[in-house]
Amino acid sequence: MSLLTSCNKTELPIQEAESFQSINANIQPRRLFGNWQLSEMLADIPVDLNGDGTGNTNLLLETDCFDDMRIEFFQDGTFFTENAQMDFAAGASDNEFECLNGRDDIGTWEINRNELILTILIDGVLYTDTKIIKLRGNRFSFEVTEEESDIYVNDPGNTLVSDVQILELEYSRGN
Repeated sequence: MSLLTSCNKTELPIQEAESFQSINANIQPRRLFGNWQLSEMLADIPVDLNGDGTGNTNLLLETDCFDDMRIEFFQDGTFFTENAQMDFAAGASDNEFECLNGRDDIGTWEINRNELILTILIDGVLYTDTKIIKLRGNRFSFEVTEEESDIYVNDPGNTLVSDVQILELEYSRGN
């Protein structure tokens, strides 16, 4: 069934056509099978985590804390993920930075149109999270709001990342 009709044939540039398709069409689960590595973690404002005097919206250019983050989707509807978290309330004075990486999680996943639905057990609590994903070639991304970002950042409210409202996580197909 076509929702748009036209008398003139106009071809969209490939990138625009891909974006339109990935956001509005049904994503086939088989397109996600395999290993994906975190390739960008984009904040809505620049942040200077490495103290070089220059902020960047891609937090991966500011810290190596998230370098090992990945997710693998299996055909049986399960997934495995390696996660990391920045802790700004670490140390004896509760104001030091620490990278907590190496947390492995497993769960189930499914696709409903353009939504990725993840169900995961963390510390005895079952979570279900639904994310609208953008799928373009060998990359997919989704947004994480400030409230949801606690799984990536422990922020007591007065740190370099306190003003970040939205993160967009982009994953690229791994080997």
